[in-house]
Amino acid sequence: MKRLDLDRIESELGITLPAAYRQVMMDYPLAPNSDASNFLLSTDAEQAPLNDVRPWWKRLLRIH
Repeated sequence: MKRLDLDRIESELGITLPAAYRQVMMDYPLAPNSDASNFLLSTDAEQAPLNDVRPWWKRLLRIH
């Protein structure tokens, strides 16, 4: 994402995004060896929980 994309989101929603969120979104995709890449923002579409309706806290720990 670019700074202008994030500015537009803020403008459309009438909010201010946290600085840390903005930084992560501008740095995405993250390095493959990054903890955030492995656990928070995977670039592997196969890992995306598209049909997982469990509450977010039940999806934090996945054991393969």
